[in-house]
Amino acid sequence: LRAQYPDAARLVVVGKTAGAFAAPLYAGLAADLLPAAQVIVFGAQSGAFPDDPELNARVIGEQWGAFGSMPDWEVNAGLTAQDWGAQRFWIQAGLHDPGMLLARFDYAYDPHAVEALKYLFPENAGANTLAVIDANETAIEAAGVILHSVTAPGDGHGILEFDLFYTLEVDGVMLVDWIEALLDGQPLDDVRCDNCDPE
Repeated sequence: LRAQYPDAARLVVVGKTAGAFAAPLYAGLAADLLPAAQVIVFGAQSGAFPDDPELNARVIGEQWGAFGSMPDWEVNAGLTAQDWGAQRFWIQAGLHDPGMLLARFDYAYDPHAVEALKYLFPENAGANTLAVIDANETAIEAAGVILHSVTAPGDGHGILEFDLFYTLEVDGVMLVDWIEALLDGQPLDDVRCDNCDPE
């Protein structure tokens, strides 16, 4: 990327579901290589993954092998596999490079997230994915990182690959307009469904 586009002015890193975990870290690495570029991250549909130390170590650390590939940024010093939950990917990238624009999209009751919570936490099969999404965003921003967000109503899964990307409207805001403003470096306010229940 650096060899082909050394003068890039803007770089957009996109990730969906599990790919949305890695998107902010890849963006931070790209920002290190292209310091003059405005780097924007858009992660879709990983906001409902809970932050649990045992789960972090078992799934993200052991099964995915992600902990062994974490960037050696100064802000990452002292963190263990147990620390690297869904929130941490966004927090560390944002702390490492505060100039990046970080944004996410989630459906309030994404069925993949619902099933993941039931599988990973059978003792809490009724976990509310919307509550997890809200708690994760609160934790990220409490760490001093600005995370722009859209939370859409219902139980959909997938947005980037469907025509719905161009037609989805949440409480009067078109997703495509929200994304366009983000790409222009003028992010709009967060959008969260008033009535988030599936129809």
